[in-house]
Amino acid sequence: MNHTRIADNIDKDIPHALLAGKSILVTGGGSGLGAALCRTLAAAGASIMVGDRNRQAAESVAESLYSGPAVVHAMHFDVGDPVAAERAILQTVETLGSLDVLINNAGTDVTCPLDELSHAE
Repeated sequence: MNHTRIADNIDKDIPHALLAGKSILVTGGGSGLGAALCRTLAAAGASIMVGDRNRQAAESVAESLYSGPAVVHAMHFDVGDPVAAERAILQTVETLGSLDVLINNAGTDVTCPLDELSHAE
């Protein structure tokens, strides 16, 4: 799947004025759809916190967006760790001044009935 093409289509449908100046945390922002969303949101003028459990991937996406008009930072954390997830929100607010939008894009694939899914999964 071409995530860049998906984000390009999203970009056409979202008025930039609605996003300009908004502070957004994108989990799973270091690759795939998350990275494409970060590019699209940054181009719209939003301030972005690129969150990913892969530090190098998050930093790479953030660095690729530094030359644009948006404020962009990278953060390493794993959404599977509730304490780290809470710290990520607090750090985003501290760094960007607020948190207007959370895009909880990070995920994993565990296939089982919902009532059998544990918190750790």
